[in-house]
Amino acid sequence: MAKGNKKAEELKAKKDTKAVDGKGKGKGGGTEQKAAPVKGAQHAKIRHILVLFQAFEKEEARALLLTGTKENNFDAVARKYSEDKAKLGGLLPRVTKGLTPYDPAFMEVAFSIPECKVDDVSKYATSLGEAKTADGYHILLREPL
Repeated sequence: MAKGNKKAEELKAKKDTKAVDGKGKGKGGGTEQKAAPVKGAQHAKIRHILVLFQAFEKEEARALLLTGTKENNFDAVARKYSEDKAKLGGLLPRVTKGLTPYDPAFMEVAFSIPECKVDDVSKYATSLGEAKTADGYHILLREPL
């Protein structure tokens, strides 16, 4: 039985060597490279309200957010004003710095604002960010992951 285990280990070692030296099976003769993970990648949970070039609507939405009332939390205001992702309260898929294809102005603001919970409306005055992109005006909130 020890011989069987030894033979299995030798086959596994041989297979591992093929994968390392590039002579294994697969497309491209083993020259394929996987994308290296981004060192120090930052992730963010971002909500946004997108208003298409009507600055007065952006200001109305922002004013509602700054009232500090629970009925005017980010989720509710996004559902009312946002042109994008409104059904989800403006919640975007996880945003990764350097990998997510958002406008650079959007990304700069998204990673520069402090984290704030959606229901912590008293902190909105210091936690909201704004960005203007080719898509329109964005009001951003960064939530803890």
